[in-house]
Amino acid sequence: MSGDGVPALSEAIAQGVLPLGLELNNLLAILAAALLVFVSGGVIYLSTVEWRDRRRRQQPVAAAPRRRR
Repeated sequence: MSGDGVPALSEAIAQGVLPLGLELNNLLAILAAALLVFVSGGVIYLSTVEWRDRRRRQQPVAAAPRRRR
């Protein structure tokens, strides 16, 4: 411990307590939840883009009107 009664940063980290008062397990749980949300959002986005593209490809192609000269 430091002379003022506050543990040094390296001692706190060695005990598993981070500077914000979070324990290492809590930080890892928050990080895992954030990654889960990020990856799930990416999967939903890519699925939506693929669905839109597939729907657009299945629509009949309308002939473009020709210009008169």
